Amino acid sequence: MCNDGCPQKTDIIDCYLNAFYYCRMKLVDIANAIGVSPDAVEKGLKRFDKVAYVYERDMRKSQNKLKRIEKERVRKQVAREVTSMENKPYYLMARRLLNDKEIISVFRRAFELQGLSLNDNNEQNLCSRYIPSTGKLHHPVPMEAQAAVELIMPSGIKRTVEYEMRALKADLVGVPGPAILDISGYLKAGNIDDAIKLANLAIMTAGYVPSDASLGDIRDGVVKVTKPSEINEVYELYIKDSLKMAKVSDIPGIGELRGQEAKKKINSWMSQARAAERSASDWGKRSLTGKKGRGGGVVNLEQRQKFSALNGN
Repeated sequence: MCNDGCPQKTDIIDCYLNAFYYCRMKLVDIANAIGVSPDAVEKGLKRFDKVAYVYERDMRKSQNKLKRIEKERVRKQVAREVTSMENKPYYLMARRLLNDKEIISVFRRAFELQGLSLNDNNEQNLCSRYIPSTGKLHHPVPMEAQAAVELIMPSGIKRTVEYEMRALKADLVGVPGPAILDISGYLKAGNIDDAIKLANLAIMTAGYVPSDASLGDIRDGVVKVTKPSEINEVYELYIKDSLKMAKVSDIPGIGELRGQEAKKKINSWMSQARAAERSASDWGKRSLTGKKGRGGGVVNLEQRQKFSALNGN
């Protein structure tokens, strides 16, 4: 049987019983040791020793139950890990992979095959090497201090559009394409050529993704990796449509004015500067409650809002 201490008998039923009582062997193990089928062992125990048969059956059920519980626990744990991985932000996974020396070597080789350099300042190539987000930008609310829409000039529109585009891109992260996720598997299998092809694909599909885009969303195509050229197209379209709102032309520069007109413009600027100096010198003496201050000036809440908006507060 399982060791030298087990008694050896020629009778087959005695072998069954000895294997069970002395060695605590299961039906399958007894059958393998003697060279018979498990059904034969089960029938022998059931016929000649009912107590042994019932005990062995209960023990087998208990062991199988423990195995099923352990198997279910492992299955749920793996499912939780997969779900947790799929819900992680894609840019974190891309950043972790880009810290792998083997993957960096594959990317370097892919750059060389494309005739590119890691020091190239092309925006899409920079995305393939990871560009962090800038975080949220302060978005001012100008309130009453903002000029009326019908009086806005093209230069003001361009500044507004540029600021809005910076605000839109503030939460975007530059990352390689989703092909980078499969490079590790090919490297483990020793398939360098296919790994380089995937690196090429990751470089060509590099772009920007929202910082909250999950790995599962990128893999399933729910969220698209936006190329820098596509963002530039949106900017051009945005500014083209916005400029149609400009009803007033830009104020000509001092170099575009003639002698007398330029002189008037300079005098106007000087007058405005002197007025601003007077206003600034009196501002600290004024009250913020709508009452007269010691300097005789009055500042109400509406004026305070305008002043704050002009200063970006």
